[in-house]
Amino acid sequence: MARVIAPTVEQLISILEETKAVRPQWGAFFMLGALTGMRRGEICGLHWDDCGDTGVMVTKSVIYTPAGGTREAPTKTQ
Repeated sequence: MARVIAPTVEQLISILEETKAVRPQWGAFFMLGALTGMRRGEICGLHWDDCGDTGVMVTKSVIYTPAGGTREAPTKTQ
């Protein structure tokens, strides 16, 4: 398994600024991932009803199917 090397604070700020400049929604997507550590599929699987007074409950993820589509599935870890 390859070792993950996190970006530096300066690199992260640059990434967030660039993505926001290209498309504000992408900036929000990357910011959410950076601040929470959520996986890409977990962010894609969020619905408004997952967000409540106590925070966000991550219960599902979006995964690719063998047929080339996507579907919701349980998260890798509880």
